Amino acid sequence: MSTCRGEPPTPDPHLHAHVTIANMVRGRDDGKWSAIGAGGRDIHRHAHAADALLKARIRRVLTQRYGIAWKRDPHTGAWEIAAIPERVRTLFSKRDGQVKALLTKLGTSYGEASREARKVAAAESRQARLPDLEQVDLRADWQRQLAAVDVDAAELVHSCRHGRAVLPERPSAQEIAAWIWRPEHGLTAHRKVVTRADVLAAVIDALPDGVRDLAEAEALTDEVLACGPAVRLPDSGASHLTNSDRYTSNDILHAEQAILDSVRRRYDTGTAVVGADVVRLALGTFQVTNGLELSDEQRVALERVLTAGHGVEAVIGVAGAGKTTLMAAARAAFEGRGLVVRGAATAAVAAANLTAESGISSRTIATWLQRISDAERPGLTGVDVLVVDEAAMVDDRELATLLGEAERTGTKMVLIGDPAQLRAVGVGGGFGAVHRQIASLILRENRRQRDPIERKAVELWRADQKHEALRAWGQGGRVHAGRGAADTMARLVADWAAAREPYRTGAPEAVHDELAGVLVLAGTNAAVDRINLAARAVRREQGEITGPDRVYRVAGGRSIALAVGDHVRVRRNDYRARRGEAERDVLNGYRGHVTAIDERGRVQVEWRYTGPDGPSLASEWIGPSYIANGGLSYGTAMTVAAAQGTHRRARAHLRHGPGPAHPVLGDDPRPGNRPPVLAAGTPGNRRGPRPPWPGSQRGRRTAASPVRLCRQFGGHTHRRLPHARTRPHCGPTGEGREAGPWRRTFRTPSRGRARPYARSRRQRGPRPGQLQHPGQR
Repeated sequence: MSTCRGEPPTPDPHLHAHVTIANMVRGRDDGKWSAIGAGGRDIHRHAHAADALLKARIRRVLTQRYGIAWKRDPHTGAWEIAAIPERVRTLFSKRDGQVKALLTKLGTSYGEASREARKVAAAESRQARLPDLEQVDLRADWQRQLAAVDVDAAELVHSCRHGRAVLPERPSAQEIAAWIWRPEHGLTAHRKVVTRADVLAAVIDALPDGVRDLAEAEALTDEVLACGPAVRLPDSGASHLTNSDRYTSNDILHAEQAILDSVRRRYDTGTAVVGADVVRLALGTFQVTNGLELSDEQRVALERVLTAGHGVEAVIGVAGAGKTTLMAAARAAFEGRGLVVRGAATAAVAAANLTAESGISSRTIATWLQRISDAERPGLTGVDVLVVDEAAMVDDRELATLLGEAERTGTKMVLIGDPAQLRAVGVGGGFGAVHRQIASLILRENRRQRDPIERKAVELWRADQKHEALRAWGQGGRVHAGRGAADTMARLVADWAAAREPYRTGAPEAVHDELAGVLVLAGTNAAVDRINLAARAVRREQGEITGPDRVYRVAGGRSIALAVGDHVRVRRNDYRARRGEAERDVLNGYRGHVTAIDERGRVQVEWRYTGPDGPSLASEWIGPSYIANGGLSYGTAMTVAAAQGTHRRARAHLRHGPGPAHPVLGDDPRPGNRPPVLAAGTPGNRRGPRPPWPGSQRGRRTAASPVRLCRQFGGHTHRRLPHARTRPHCGPTGEGREAGPWRRTFRTPSRGRARPYARSRRQRGPRPGQLQHPGQR
């Protein structure tokens, strides 16, 4: 059953639909009841495709009937009526405006608010349903609102209607394929494998003229898959589901193959070899100068990097193994032979930290890629050794480019990192494949933690023994599991407030001491958003954030409200000092606070950085256009990946997890710091947990779930907490929201249960994140 509405409680145009789908149906032949769509999974897998189809049909019908022209919004990427200016769309977004106003009143913005916060604000700001109004009343009201902003309604309508129902020229299948598979923002920009359902949604969205029906969209999808960069992968997982065919893109496969080929060609080529006498002298001097002694494990790894002569080296180091020390010692030995050593990191702050802590002059990966792509710049010419820090975070396509240039210039590549700690920002797996290809070494000794519980737990976690690791952490008081997400979040914020109390001295640098000393991490951006919003509300209440909020629109349809005192993090590099426009560059990863906002909307941000002469304060004005491009975000909490390199100075660590980026293991604190690992629970089910199917894949996965494990070992071992599996629940536009009582809605008898959708490792083939190329299949 579907009900379309044209007028919500506020008398403004707002097209939406209410769709009710039965969760069970009676079989026509056998008369038995069963769940539809594999227990609902098949329906939700196609949520984006259904959303795209509805919007495409609207584009087609309005174009054919009224000659409407369409264009993409540069901020949101959504199709909009070309003749309607943005200020008019904003004017009539009444419900959206009400929600944003309430969030702003609460000290945040719509763009930075979590999905849960938006839902609460929407419910609180909802007005009572108005009585039915005559169509003429609505039109008169719309015209009045337009006149209030000096817009002539008749002229606006006339400008939208071209008087000819001519569909815009449809891009060819090749052009659509190039668009949906583009490396920067396409289907495989951040994942290696997509399904045909994902491709179907992307193809429909790429059509400015919309579609006639679903059959046309399906046929066009087949054409796009046949002619474009798509590569069909072997079936894996729930292959019985609709549109479950798996695909990747050619650029990913080519990058993977290029990485392996380059590593093989440069194996044992005598690249940047340092003599034994030079190694002995350099390492001895390094130890005496720095007052430390390298372990036997570190010495073996260093000797291989310095003397083996491979063009590409890869060293995996567990958390606390002394990877920074290893790089500093390697630099001393390489430079002792007269070689030029440079460094690279994914983030500008990480590159700055690498420079400060190892003495290796470093740049971001993006900067090196610009030097390589520009024919008038030297690329890696003149660089004998390039050290890549946290190489597991480097996108495979970028790594392939670096390796290709290094092979051209004869530069030795030394990759340092740990795939078990941080994953690639884009698509990864290349670093681990390189390490396996050359049978390189692993630094297994955790030299950072002195506490035996911490050392043992980290070892167990890396060995994929999560039950034992979390039991060890739980027994040591490191794991605290709440009864649900809200309970856990409240506890984390309370712990954060307590941990920061010693820094609230009012001293000029107290805010920077706090940002460096209290580190709040989460595994997902959604959790980071919730923590930052809660922390901002606390700081606003305590008077640390003053003055009115200035709201900035951000690319992607989001917005951010800033005021004096806000903790912020820089998200984009602005090399203004290199351009001669300022004294200092503004680099991705800097964290500081807002000290002023002027009448032009510029924001003054102050941060502390470590330079050659030690810590110093810096301050720069940041313009609205920089913020609009995503240059600033709230900075109290951040993801584990974003915290690369920042943990070394923190004294208190608070973590919300676990999450997809291994936040439990991600960045471990220095000796003496014992972080509570806070595991978010899920909304409770009043009827209690439903046991997994005995022996099923789901049962085994559920038993190994980090969240479930944290609840089990995080101080609640005497009882089993209420738990309900959550799944994305589709709204009218395909936006996901958590459906807490999922089991109650889709509870089915045994016949209605979907088959386990994960098969054996051999049947599944390579997992996403692993290198996949024809030779391995």
